[in-house]
Amino acid sequence: MKRDLLLVSNSVRKLAMTVVSLSLLVCCALFSPAQAYAQGKGSTVTGKVTDARGPMIGVTVSVKGVATRAALTDLDGNYSIDVAGIANPVLEFSYVGYQSLEEPVGARTSINVVMKESTQKIDEVVVTALGITRAEKSLGYAVSKVSGDDIASTVSGNWLDGMNGKVAGMSFESAATGPAGSVRVTLRGESSLSHDNNEALFVVDGVPLGNEKTASGGANDSDDAPIDYGNGVGDINPDDIASVSVLKGPAATALYGSRAQNGAVIITTKSGSKQKGIGVSYSFSMVAEQASYWPELQEDYGAGSAALTTYASLNGKQYSPQEYFSFWSVYEGSTKVADRLWSRNMWGPKYGTDFGYGTDERGVGLTYMYHSLDFDKLRNERTDKPGSIIIDTYKDASGATIYEPASTKFYNLVPFEAQDYYKGFYETGFTFKNNISISGNNGKGTSVRASFQDTRNKWIVPNMGYNQETASFSVSSKINKVVTVKAKVNYYRKKSDNLPTTGYNNASPVYQLMWNYPSVDISSFYDEYISGRIFEALDSRTGGDSAYLNNLINCNGTSLNVNNPYWLAYDYLNTQIRDRVYGNMQVNFALTKDLDLMVRSGIDMFIDNRTSRKPQYATSYAQGWYRVQNIFRYEVNTDFLLSYKKQFNRFHLGVNFGGNNMIYNHRNETLTAEKLSTPNVFQIANSVDRPKVSYTLTEKMINSLYGMLSLNYNDTYFLDFTARNDWSSALAKGNNSYFYPSVSAAVLLDQAIPGLRDTNWLDMLKIRGSWANVGNDTGAYKITDYYTNSSFSSSYVLPGTLNNPLLKPENTESWEIGIETHMLKKRISLDIAYYDSNTTNQILSVPTDQITGALYKLINAGKVNNHGVEFSIGAKLIQKRNFSWDFNFNWSRNWNMLVELAPGVELYQLNTSFTASNNVFIYAYPGKELGRVYGYGFQRAPQGAYYVDPESGQTVDCSGQIIVDNNGYPQIDSQNLIDLGSIYPDWKGGFSTTFRYKNLRLGMNFTYQYGGNCYSLTHAILASSGKTKDTLYGRYDGLVQEGVNILADGTYTKNTTITQSAALYYQDYYYNRKNAETNTYDT
Repeated sequence: MKRDLLLVSNSVRKLAMTVVSLSLLVCCALFSPAQAYAQGKGSTVTGKVTDARGPMIGVTVSVKGVATRAALTDLDGNYSIDVAGIANPVLEFSYVGYQSLEEPVGARTSINVVMKESTQKIDEVVVTALGITRAEKSLGYAVSKVSGDDIASTVSGNWLDGMNGKVAGMSFESAATGPAGSVRVTLRGESSLSHDNNEALFVVDGVPLGNEKTASGGANDSDDAPIDYGNGVGDINPDDIASVSVLKGPAATALYGSRAQNGAVIITTKSGSKQKGIGVSYSFSMVAEQASYWPELQEDYGAGSAALTTYASLNGKQYSPQEYFSFWSVYEGSTKVADRLWSRNMWGPKYGTDFGYGTDERGVGLTYMYHSLDFDKLRNERTDKPGSIIIDTYKDASGATIYEPASTKFYNLVPFEAQDYYKGFYETGFTFKNNISISGNNGKGTSVRASFQDTRNKWIVPNMGYNQETASFSVSSKINKVVTVKAKVNYYRKKSDNLPTTGYNNASPVYQLMWNYPSVDISSFYDEYISGRIFEALDSRTGGDSAYLNNLINCNGTSLNVNNPYWLAYDYLNTQIRDRVYGNMQVNFALTKDLDLMVRSGIDMFIDNRTSRKPQYATSYAQGWYRVQNIFRYEVNTDFLLSYKKQFNRFHLGVNFGGNNMIYNHRNETLTAEKLSTPNVFQIANSVDRPKVSYTLTEKMINSLYGMLSLNYNDTYFLDFTARNDWSSALAKGNNSYFYPSVSAAVLLDQAIPGLRDTNWLDMLKIRGSWANVGNDTGAYKITDYYTNSSFSSSYVLPGTLNNPLLKPENTESWEIGIETHMLKKRISLDIAYYDSNTTNQILSVPTDQITGALYKLINAGKVNNHGVEFSIGAKLIQKRNFSWDFNFNWSRNWNMLVELAPGVELYQLNTSFTASNNVFIYAYPGKELGRVYGYGFQRAPQGAYYVDPESGQTVDCSGQIIVDNNGYPQIDSQNLIDLGSIYPDWKGGFSTTFRYKNLRLGMNFTYQYGGNCYSLTHAILASSGKTKDTLYGRYDGLVQEGVNILADGTYTKNTTITQSAALYYQDYYYNRKNAETNTYDT
């Protein structure tokens, strides 16, 4: 598998080179001499295309109505096109930013035209901090813009998928944990040691939108397994999005305060029509999805145990450990032997082996396979105890025995071949969306828009999905010459009858699939569940007869080894009903010609009602389990902005001054019944014991004042100064006020350099730079210690972490430089940026002396550095009235380092919640990247170790070679952790292309990355069980591990020992989950 992953990485590398080559070819095509795409005998029309400044390059010249007759003008504006065989040909001349022309050919063979610029400005504007609209050319920092059409065209459970790969330096992390699962968004790396402090801020129509993850439970906690309920920003209807501006770095987002120190994603939603009248739009989409990436499962060998280390005798035959197979495959006359019936491993014989029981019509060897009993049939045929479900001995009407627990009557001869015990569980998922919108304008300054979207999802895991409805309303009305009122409100409702349990625990269907018995097809699990056999067997066990339980697939005689995955999917339910309202009301006052005042208030509020249930007989919860969780959250932002703009000849002045008040409230109430009195009645009132109650209330307030000074000389030189001061309730007096400034500048070289002003191919050439210093406060209640409820009645305990009244805000200082250009009326765009940032005063939890009564304490310490490069290029390959073809490519690389920690603290652990049974850790060491994988690996010979080759007598350096024991097995070093690489990719990027014909759009979006390491517990389990292809080598003939043996005198010799059991080699050593070295992969 490692080799295959490397091949994938190489393919990605080649793909990236192909994209770069394609971009270069596109550029060459635009500058090469014009040639007609269709040549033939007859008339040829030539000519020259110019504008007010001279010849025009890359103008599309085509024959109207004939798609195969087209040409591009060359460096001198010349073109040549064949019109032979076309009746009454008409030439069309088109170019971005210019008015299209049509010229009838008639008898002419030479046609020269002069094109005029369109009245539409070529200068684009973007929405920046606080909703301020700025000319793109004036910005001194990096901004990327994505249109709403590009987002809406990517139909998925979360609209953020439509952003993936479109913005350089923008990273998306998703664990594919369920339909509409959470997506974590970061810009330009991880700047904080606190995982939750690294995400970008999302702002909708000028108001911050809550984007907390709403997952539940821990990573491997079986009674409270994680469930991904989605994150806040995923609630947005993508069809309501007009555009998205991505502001990178603190300089771009300093006006938004501490939450935007990692950048901001500014979302502008659609408003009413600008033209008088009413318009109605309807769209429908359907997406089919399937699981596309699978473990590389082997289908060569059947079930078998790795427990044997010597040759075994069975029914007079000798079997090697590799041949001795266990579960489901039994010999006629044998009895139920535990180590032969209950193996989940695949160390058995090769499929197709002839066991002497004959073959089927295809010539495939037959063997006795056990099938779960047809209990209905047995109940109907039973005469000694009619209708009883107690299993002992079954007899037919004549009294003949038809089943007894120790017999083999229900072992049937079936072909010994591979079964689909894993992939068949997954289904084809579907998502259906219907969207309708109405937009209108009365022609008197009032516009209105309303939309409604209905989404129905059936996920790839059985019995899982959701229904979702969103409604939005927008109105804008100019009351008079001074006052304009705007309002937008959005309502969202999501309802799911079941969301998947994730993580490594026995409530997760994927967990069950990994441990499934490989000789049983997944359809047998479905039949067992749907027939009710599970419940009959479990009821029988309650009645004192465990023999009945023995007839279930996943059973070892007294209890369920692994749950039936369909039982988990249909009876272990996690429901959600989520109602959310967000929107704002804004009043604009045109006080004077140059002075405006904006007053706005926005709210984001949701209520999330969740339940989780485990049925009777659930593992660890024989009497069932039930939890109710109610979450209520709101955030209110009220702000004002006073804007002044004035032009003095060539000098432009802009001044903005404003303030903001943010009020945050979050309540979480959880009630858990750990035992149910009446089976499968899921009510808290049905709890046997007193329900566990957890209640948290979080409140926070921030007051802010901010300002911006913008200077512009001759539309060529731009300079911005910003300043903001926050007062946070989360910090103590003396530290709760923090100030952060920024400065940015831009120069248009195409205007500043005389030789570039009159070029007809260069639209803009800008250099830019910025610097910022931004603070970031902490969460609520981090400055004082307080008691929390204990599990004992009327008792309280102190938390394990001491808070700190002297906490200061984190601080990020960053700078950025870049160059940006547009050419050929924006047919080609290029942007290159370099940035550097340092985050200090990290808020860390560090160990403390236990004499304090706590294990940890909060302090300010640590420094993290990020610096990187971003590159993006866009090209409009074809731009015609009815057809266009666009291409975009981006690439970015970020270098991350933990510069320092607190005095006396040697490392910082990032994965405290899941360590794969204390085998894998993500640590940050000073002088290294913020997150690197550490785990146990092979014992290796020390530096300078050697052995003498017995054949040549030469000394061989064996430093670093694997230590192998006398039985041929590699040894694992369980004492010393090794560095297995960074969790972050070396570089990443994306490219997209869009074709448009009239109102039809076809888009393709690709993302790629190189590097980034990940420990796979899934692979460790499957490989150590013999279920993956990388365990095939050496099964029968054994194998020799490359490495050295240690002799009694401490010297080394080359290992030549053949392993006694390939099964034990892979299961206990090479792919054992403790061996992180072989289970960590380059993603």
